[in-house]
Amino acid sequence: MSRSPQAVDVHVHLPTTEWLHGCLGPYLESVRRFFGAELTPRSVDEMAETYRAAMP
Repeated sequence: MSRSPQAVDVHVHLPTTEWLHGCLGPYLESVRRFFGAELTPRSVDEMAETYRAAMP
């Protein structure tokens, strides 16, 4: 018998100073290399404005 998923986990890790330095800490450079992206700390307000500006 085949079962369909009961739930899907959709989440993000916001690049706030608290998360980047508090949670990633010594792994930050490894994460940057792995994803090939610069992770620049941003405030929640800055991120909200970015998304607002992108809306039609």
